[in-house]
Amino acid sequence: MRKLRFSFHTQLQFDQPVTQHFYTLRCIPSSDGVQQLFSVNCRVAPKGNIRYNKDGFCNTIGTGCIKETHQYFSFDVEGVAFVKNEKRSVQDLDGRDAIYRYPTLLTMTDNNIKEFLTQLQIKKEDGAGGLIRLREALAKHMKYVPGTTNIQTTASQAFRQGTGVCQDYAHIYLAMARLLGYPARYMSGMMLGEGATHAWVEAAVDGKWIGIDPANDCLVDDRYICFAHGRDYADCPVERGIFLGAASQSQEVLVSVWEK
Repeated sequence: MRKLRFSFHTQLQFDQPVTQHFYTLRCIPSSDGVQQLFSVNCRVAPKGNIRYNKDGFCNTIGTGCIKETHQYFSFDVEGVAFVKNEKRSVQDLDGRDAIYRYPTLLTMTDNNIKEFLTQLQIKKEDGAGGLIRLREALAKHMKYVPGTTNIQTTASQAFRQGTGVCQDYAHIYLAMARLLGYPARYMSGMMLGEGATHAWVEAAVDGKWIGIDPANDCLVDDRYICFAHGRDYADCPVERGIFLGAASQSQEVLVSVWEK
């Protein structure tokens, strides 16, 4: 078990004034069987009230509205997490594992992915060993190159070009794991260090979720703090919203996780 202190900051900057800004945040860690959260403090600016609830995947979400005219929006959350990232029980599925078995728009396979899997000769019966072999093979095929993809890039597109970031690695891994018969889900959160948010995968084997980090070619351990999970990135973006105004926006994100 590790005791981790974390801080997360995101800010949207608008080039023109906006109003009636409705937002949904999925960057608030929740306590579960793997991580226990303490002293969590959230701040939003311009100042407003945040309502906390759970979405369909039991992720904590924060929603609110800034009615006044503004040209920026920021959200900060900080706290302490005790993390013991052993294999997570799949009891949270409650019989709904089918949602993690089938492809989504971002995790559709194509002939290139299918041929890649055929050459690996991995079967679901290989269990956790098959997941590790898949991770190692994907790490050899891909190169981590920021700026070559975006949030709409599909697994097949990223695999074909052979470059991407953690989101793309996760989508490709999800596509392959599901094709092999493993229920698998997208994980969004933070890991030890400073920088941006991170994405990884959990796959169900023998009644447990096993965390796989394809971008770092490793198993998930106590260095990771989860924000949200879903079928793919579209189910758990850090921030999503709408507003009145003809403004363009830019976003900055800063994450810091250190051992306390």
